[in-house]
Amino acid sequence: MIKYIKQLENRNEYYLPLIDTGENGKVNCEFKIPLSFYIENKDLFEESKNYINLFKKIDIEKYCRENSFQSHKHYIEICSNILEYESIKGALLLDLKGYEKIDFEPMSVKYLISIILRILSLLIDVYPHNKDIYIKSHNKFKYAYDKLKKIDSIIYNKNAMKYKKVFLPDSWFILPNQILYNAGDGHKGSDLTYAFYHIDNSFECSKKIKGLSKYHYDLAKEIKKNGFTEVDFNKYINYNYYAIYSDTIYNGTTHEYGATCQEKYTLNHIVGIVMAHAYFYKFFEDMQNYCLSPKEEFEKLKKLTNNELTDILVRCCGFHKVESQLKKTITTSDVNYKYTFKEYIDNGWNIVFIPPIIIKMDLGIISELDMESPFVKKIYKKI
Repeated sequence: MIKYIKQLENRNEYYLPLIDTGENGKVNCEFKIPLSFYIENKDLFEESKNYINLFKKIDIEKYCRENSFQSHKHYIEICSNILEYESIKGALLLDLKGYEKIDFEPMSVKYLISIILRILSLLIDVYPHNKDIYIKSHNKFKYAYDKLKKIDSIIYNKNAMKYKKVFLPDSWFILPNQILYNAGDGHKGSDLTYAFYHIDNSFECSKKIKGLSKYHYDLAKEIKKNGFTEVDFNKYINYNYYAIYSDTIYNGTTHEYGATCQEKYTLNHIVGIVMAHAYFYKFFEDMQNYCLSPKEEFEKLKKLTNNELTDILVRCCGFHKVESQLKKTITTSDVNYKYTFKEYIDNGWNIVFIPPIIIKMDLGIISELDMESPFVKKIYKKI
C-alpha cells in the first residue's frame, strides 16, 4: 500500500527556493574579477570557443559503436560519458549566446570555465589519441579556475540575497518506492529524454546497458546522504538560478571542485529524478537479459506505446502518473491498484488502470498483460 502524500493535493504550491542571480535580482557578494585575470587568460577564452566547436563535432554514436565493453567498470565509464555528453549538449543549447562573447560577469566566466573543464574531461576519453593535448589544456583551465577560487570566496549577504520561488510544473509521478518524481518542464536531464536516447542507441547498436540501474540507485542514496553538487544540479535540473548551499562559501560548479547542498526541497527533487533513472534503466536491462531478440522487442515496445515516454514509464517501469488534466486522478498499471492506492481512494482520488507491458521470461518476449488470465482474475477476485 502506498502511503498517502498530502502534498499532491496542492501541487501548484510546490516550489524550489533558489537564488536569483539575474538582472532583476543579483546576489550582493564579495566577488570581483580583476582586469589582470582577463589579460592573463585571454588565450583561454579563445580556446574555449574552439573546444566548444570541437565538442559539437563529437559523434557520440560512433564512440558508442567503436568501444567494446572490456569490463563492467569500463562499461560504466562509457555510459557515464554518453550521459555527460548529453548533459553538456543541453547546457550549451541553453547558454549558446553567452558563449559567443565573453563579458565581465564573474559568474558567467566561472561557469564557462567549468563547462570547458567538463568538455576536456570528456575529450580525453572520446579521443584518447590526443589525450596529452587535452590533459595539458585541462591543467591550464584548472589553474585559471583555481585562481578564481582564490578570488571568489563568494560570501552570501543574507540580507541582500534575492530568492526565486521556482514552481515545479504539474508533471508528477509516484515511483515504485513511493517517492515523488517531477519530470520538470522540458529539460532532457530531468524528463528522461537523454536516458531514452541512450536506450534507443544501445538497442540499435546491440550494446548492453547492464549496471546503470544500480549506478543511479547508489547515486540517489549518496545524494540523499551527502547532498548534491552543482554538477548534479546542472545535469538533472539546469535552471538559470543557483541552489542554496548549506556552506557559507560557494566553492564551485563541478563534482571535483564544488561544495554540496542539502536544501531539502531541491535535494528531494534531484533524488526523485535520479531514482526515476534507476527504475527506467532496470526495465530495459531486464529486456536485454530475458528477451531472445531485444532489438526486435524494443521496436515492438515502441509500437505498443506509440513511442510515448510517459506510457513507457507507467506501463513498463511501474511509475504512477498523477494526472494534471483530471482532478485527483492517478493512472497506474498496478493490477492490485485498489489495495495499493486504498488511502488515495479513501481520500476521494480516482484511479485509472491501464494494462502493464511485461517481460515474459519463459518466452523471451514482451507483451501486454493478459487481463483474462487466471492469475489476473485471481488478484481481481481478492480486491
